[in-house]
Amino acid sequence: MLAALYEQGADVPRDLAAARKWRCLADRDSKAPRQSAPQFSPDRSCDPVAPAELQKIRASAEGGDATAQNLLGTLLAQGTGIDADARQALRWFREAAKRGDGDAQRNLGAMYEIGLGVDVDYRQARAWYGKAPGEDAMRSANRVELLIGWQDLEWGAPLAKRPGFAFAQPPAMLERSMSLQRLLSGRAHYAFHARRADSLQFGGATVKRIVYQSLMQRDGLCAVWIEFEGRGNHRALLQSLASWYGPPHAQTSVNDDRLSMRAWDFHGGVRVLLEHFQWAAADESLGWLAVWHASC
Repeated sequence: MLAALYEQGADVPRDLAAARKWRCLADRDSKAPRQSAPQFSPDRSCDPVAPAELQKIRASAEGGDATAQNLLGTLLAQGTGIDADARQALRWFREAAKRGDGDAQRNLGAMYEIGLGVDVDYRQARAWYGKAPGEDAMRSANRVELLIGWQDLEWGAPLAKRPGFAFAQPPAMLERSMSLQRLLSGRAHYAFHARRADSLQFGGATVKRIVYQSLMQRDGLCAVWIEFEGRGNHRALLQSLASWYGPPHAQTSVNDDRLSMRAWDFHGGVRVLLEHFQWAAADESLGWLAVWHASC
């Protein structure tokens, strides 16, 4: 997580050398996957690069070899064996992507997602991830889709006057959850909406309802709550999350006889929160899957 902060320049000056240091320590000390954070392919952040090897890579890149162009871009982006230069990295990724190199296409997506050498642009990131082959690229595209909005709705889009939306009373369980949210946020009022066209299928699971939340009646979308019940539905939702977004790079978990809670944090200010209420005496369980934006 510290490496990601230095990569993005979030609350600290952007420092790719520091990011590389902490990334290498994390890779050495942990096997935890990082699919829910942008990463480069191949990851050369921990590999020393001899001057002779670097010269050979550069010569091949200048000769039009797409694999070498992507590798040179990676070394420049990560500052491995060479001074970091994000704009030059972007240039070589583009050259390789023009030649159809899938890794370069995914790396361009990461550059736009992080805002390295270019302004953050989640739509461009999604477009480049979408061109790249493989499950990692697909998960990255899904992750960016989450940062852009929810089911064709932008975060912050006013809901009250949108076709198909109507004000709704929050279910009792959600109302109880909101009492804590109000206390933590200091905001007294939230508005809830329902959408007539919503399917009650989500990731292979049948859900009871989907409720959209805004700060006030006039404000825009800040959270989506999906109510489910049944142990099978809980497992299906977990499997869908893993297949769409990959294992989390930042996760909070609480587990006891009554409650299981998991939170996936994304650097664009979005949290996926799974609250699974367990009843020890019954074969049923129920809970919420929330997609929650920092604006809440």
